[in-house]
Amino acid sequence: MFKNIYKNILFPYNHFEKLNDYFLLLEPKFIDIKKTFNKDSNLYVEIGFGKGDFLIDFAKDNHDKAILGIERSQSLVKEVSKKLILNNIDNVILVEGLADFIFHFYIPFDSVEKLIINFPDPYPKKAHIPRRLINKRFLKLIYNKLTKDSIIYIATDSENYRDYIINELQSLNMYKIEKFLLGFYDEKYQTKYLRKWLKLNRKIYSFIISKKS
Repeated sequence: MFKNIYKNILFPYNHFEKLNDYFLLLEPKFIDIKKTFNKDSNLYVEIGFGKGDFLIDFAKDNHDKAILGIERSQSLVKEVSKKLILNNIDNVILVEGLADFIFHFYIPFDSVEKLIINFPDPYPKKAHIPRRLINKRFLKLIYNKLTKDSIIYIATDSENYRDYIINELQSLNMYKIEKFLLGFYDEKYQTKYLRKWLKLNRKIYSFIISKKS
């Protein structure tokens, strides 16, 4: 059943050239979206798809879109690849790696129509705040990768991270918060952490963000 278990995974050794067993990462090698997905579509990207609950249901509802899933856990990438096969989903490609690395080296300019970040690690300790994904550096990095009419969806259960995101966005003046919601931005979908936090009666904060020209 899982003969082609890795067919949905884009491995670095299949994407980048090697010299003396080292990957040549001096220059980006952007994904050819049409060739990779066999679709004439902009990218829909989910960062940190975890167990793939959201990603799989979202892909089923957007079967005509090219969806890229980014996850730093190799075991989760392999696990979700199996789920994609079981669900006969062929419009998703998974990449193992850190989001900033993938955006810099893989993702073409002006190609991401939707970016989804559900419950990124809030790193609550003060000393760990620089590890947060959503910060000014990352927001600057992705700006030119987003299409003109792109939308970013973010959900967090952390009040501190919520306020941090607002401050980072306002300090850059590159994005507009279209909506700020108490609750998950789309109740049609579920994630592992969404179920967990709702069961514990934790508040959920959502952002719907557009790119300023």
